[in-house]
Amino acid sequence: YPTHGEGSFCTASGAGKHTSTIGEERLTNPVLAYPNEDAFVAGQLSVLQPYPTYYAHMGPANVSGPAPLPDRDLSSLTPGEVRRLQDRGVLVVDARPRYDFADGHVPNSLGIELRDDFGTWVGWLTEFDAEIVLVLNDDQDRQEALVQLNRIGYDRVLGVMNGIGDWLLEGHPVDHIATVGAEDVVVALRSGGQVIDVRSPAEWDAGHLEGTHHIYLPDLAERAAQTLDPAEPTWLVCATGYRAMAGAGFLRDHGFPVRVYADGGVDDLLKLGEETEGAR
Repeated sequence: YPTHGEGSFCTASGAGKHTSTIGEERLTNPVLAYPNEDAFVAGQLSVLQPYPTYYAHMGPANVSGPAPLPDRDLSSLTPGEVRRLQDRGVLVVDARPRYDFADGHVPNSLGIELRDDFGTWVGWLTEFDAEIVLVLNDDQDRQEALVQLNRIGYDRVLGVMNGIGDWLLEGHPVDHIATVGAEDVVVALRSGGQVIDVRSPAEWDAGHLEGTHHIYLPDLAERAAQTLDPAEPTWLVCATGYRAMAGAGFLRDHGFPVRVYADGGVDDLLKLGEETEGAR
């Protein structure tokens, strides 16, 4: 059923496996370790985190009975077809590796790299069941992208464009995202730069860089204009670079000069900061 899967935002225990036994869960599942009901309630509420907006649509889908996954492949689209679809409001989701997206992508597209939680972030960052065109490299799994989206109720995936090679050959414009190294972010932060941490509240509470702004990725589009100065360079960081790159498109489309630390995360920056302070 849509939404449900071990390791999702609503799960009781950690991710990484699809099967278990009653005995294993009794021994290892933290929810089964509470001594009484009051401790269970207090413990579960204390770790409650934001959950994807598409979840609101999953309950009704489960009650009515989800449709079977469609038995189809994604049709290939030409650059001209993609432009026409985009002109009528179809969303372009670029699922290529983050550095491919940064080097050049269809203007106004959303960069969410294809991996295990691709569907979750598409569902959280877009209007539910939006019409979508995907951009994928030839060596990426089209069916995987389609299945992830279908599983959360995104059934209007219109096709896929194979990379942006033909797009460039036909002379269509592209946008770029500047990527930076860890040292660049540390220098920017020490000079008072506008550094945004887009990790979850729990990750932020567990440790963050002093002087950074915290705006969770799903809130970035709404809060950026209220919190940030669009005239200042804006540096995005997360845990690995994945979510930072996904958020870059929102800020770019609102006129922010964006720079993304795409090859590491806050833990790397904290360590580097400590090392450089110690070397002074």
